[in-house]
Amino acid sequence: MKKSGLLIVATLLLLTQIACNNIAPYPIDDPLNAVPMDKVVGKWRYIEDSNSHFLTVRKAGPAHKNQYRMDFENKKDDLNISANDRLFFSNFYGQQIVNIADIDDATHKINGYYFMHVIRISPDFDTILLSELEDTTLYRTTTRYQVEQTVLRDLTIDRYWGDTGHLVRIKTTAVHK
Repeated sequence: MKKSGLLIVATLLLLTQIACNNIAPYPIDDPLNAVPMDKVVGKWRYIEDSNSHFLTVRKAGPAHKNQYRMDFENKKDDLNISANDRLFFSNFYGQQIVNIADIDDATHKINGYYFMHVIRISPDFDTILLSELEDTTLYRTTTRYQVEQTVLRDLTIDRYWGDTGHLVRIKTTAVHK
């Protein structure tokens, strides 16, 4: 289960840059209960996109235990985005879910949360397969319980899940002197 975090992180950043009607006012779990997923730290390539999109995942810092930040790079369009968005992993009814906090760059306030379902992680944690929750009723939820119940229902209904996204780790080689 711990391996599922990496794929979710990369796919979430890419997908949350495009869609905003599937945002919930609460995460499915308290960030203080976040599952450690330090294996997601590093650089990743989003392979569905002609090898031009990359994500760099880093720890969010000591004030945000088991949470991560992402930077997005589009080499084709020479675009670099340092995202304020913060993410964390939850074990939710036996499934690995990535909670992504959409944070306003100017005010640093959380606008809401997006969710990714970790479908598969390779044994060596070098590839991750994710799917974004595309339930447009999430924005109407008013409590964390309603968010949890909506996501729980959606886990069993395919139409609420978007296309899958594959992330592949970019391995760096150390230079020896």
